[in-house]
Amino acid sequence: QQGNLLPHKKVARLKVGMSKNDVAILMGTSLLSPTFNNDHWDYAYTWRRGHGTMEIRTVSLYFSNGVLKHIEHKP
Repeated sequence: QQGNLLPHKKVARLKVGMSKNDVAILMGTSLLSPTFNNDHWDYAYTWRRGHGTMEIRTVSLYFSNGVLKHIEHKP
C-alpha cells in the first residue's frame, strides 16, 4: 500500500467551504501537492494484495482564497 489512506468516512466529512487548515487536519498533508502553496491538492492511495488487481483511489481538492471550492473523488 502506498499514499494517503482515504477512508470513506474521512472523505465524506469534506465539505465545500472548509478552510485549508481544516482540510489538512482532517485529511493530513497531500503527498502530491504542497500543502499551503497552491490551490489544488491531490491525494492518492494504491493497494494490492498479493497478485490481485491494484485498487487506486484519488481525491482532488480545489481551493480559492484558502477555502475549499470543489471536491473530485474517484473511489
